Amino acid sequence: MICSDGHLLEKVVSEGYFQNYSSSNCSDAIILDEAHLFNLNIEFFLALYRKYRFLGKVPKLVVTSATIDAHPLVRFLNENDDGVDVARRIPVFRIEGRQYAITELEHGASRMADILKQIEKGDVLDFYAGLGEIRQMSDALQLVKPHAVVLPLHGKQQLDVQQQVHEDTDIPKILLATNVAETSLTIKNVKTVINGGLERSLHLDGNEEILELNKNTKGTFLQRMGRTGRTSDGYFINWGDPFHTLSDGHWDIQHVSLDAHILRLIVAGEDPYRLKFVHDPGKSALMASYDRLARLGCLDEIYDPTPEGQFAASLPIEPRDALMIWRGMELRNRTADLVEALVDIAAILKVKDFREGRGRSFLGLVPDRLKQWVGQSENINNLLALEAVMSEGNRDARIVLMQNFGIREAAVDEIGIVRETIAERLKIPLAPLGVRTFDSVQIDDLVDASSANWADHVYRYVGPDKKGDILYRSVYEPQAHLRKLNRYASVGTPDLVTGKPFTIAKEVYCYSEDDYVRLI
Repeated sequence: MICSDGHLLEKVVSEGYFQNYSSSNCSDAIILDEAHLFNLNIEFFLALYRKYRFLGKVPKLVVTSATIDAHPLVRFLNENDDGVDVARRIPVFRIEGRQYAITELEHGASRMADILKQIEKGDVLDFYAGLGEIRQMSDALQLVKPHAVVLPLHGKQQLDVQQQVHEDTDIPKILLATNVAETSLTIKNVKTVINGGLERSLHLDGNEEILELNKNTKGTFLQRMGRTGRTSDGYFINWGDPFHTLSDGHWDIQHVSLDAHILRLIVAGEDPYRLKFVHDPGKSALMASYDRLARLGCLDEIYDPTPEGQFAASLPIEPRDALMIWRGMELRNRTADLVEALVDIAAILKVKDFREGRGRSFLGLVPDRLKQWVGQSENINNLLALEAVMSEGNRDARIVLMQNFGIREAAVDEIGIVRETIAERLKIPLAPLGVRTFDSVQIDDLVDASSANWADHVYRYVGPDKKGDILYRSVYEPQAHLRKLNRYASVGTPDLVTGKPFTIAKEVYCYSEDDYVRLI
């Protein structure tokens, strides 16, 4: 079986693979590639593997990576909690894969100057932190009009558009990429790699995951450098900090929400709090996740899973978003249309950056009887926008609408996959996108259920600021910054609200007078 690390972890957890390990599957072997990424799936899989390795209930495991530091991982898998080797010795194999030399060059006066100079030698791959920077450089290159093909490359593109980077051209290519090109794609004929030195990564701020701009890690640096020197001698230009000053890694498990993974393990009978991880998230982070799940109603007072928690653990989405569907199924006058609409909202939330900016208003495409629904909540707005756009039968016209309303075409494809997976787990039929009439859906029910994923966002009224904006403070985080609610917040009583606020005060550290702040 060839699968993603997420599917591997789900299979191991849902089927109790290690608990049920016996002579019937003792010939199994698991090959875990690109292990240096250490995303949540890899971290949790290795934690489980270590636990059951000491119990003698694991198959062979082969861990592969071009840049990983193997020895800390060997110690992790071999030593017990007291630091004593208790398992069989783990062999480490080093296979030299590089066939061609890479020459590091000093950067020039500007990234543009480096691109124009190096394009004379062959294809150039230039790494940026985000889509905005890529667009800016792409527009600048169009004005210069070099003798080259300029191709943006990022994770928000359609797969067929991404594949254009592999096509042979008569003139050199300039590839402007995010970190999607670090490991996900191998592009032949890249002669020069230019590294901007920055990347965006998720960080948990209270209950919200936000993107932060960070310096490269050593792993990212090496991965980017390794994109050249694959078919011939290559060049590498670094605009970031020197390699020896970089951190070993930005480990997801220490920066993002662990709620979904922890809930699935608890429902499967595991105790995440007692697991040892390659990169320790800290007991306080684990307990904060337990507390969030309890506030959401997924765990009871002794942290056992509730029926809602068992339901949420069965779906491939965040627990808070699964609660919308649970709430829709609870409503006495629920309809199939209501549950289907909530499935679509959950799928939209699963796909990050469904809309790029606000775009133009889609109100003109919404049927008259549904116009009163617009503005009831952000979740409902996104649902109506998706339905309105997908109701356009002509593909070319539909793409124009997506561009006008700031909806990513690639996101719609991802939403289609997620909603079908959810429907399959729930064993319910699902109408195609763009044909829903909402005839049997009551707006109060939709608002009620679609705001269930904000159940742990409870804020108490503090008072107005000097500008007259009304300020609130989180009930659960009394030391957090004061916030003002966005227009989609659901007001419960005059002094207590539930909603999705945005921060109006955040400390920003500048390392030099040349630094600047980028607002996302």
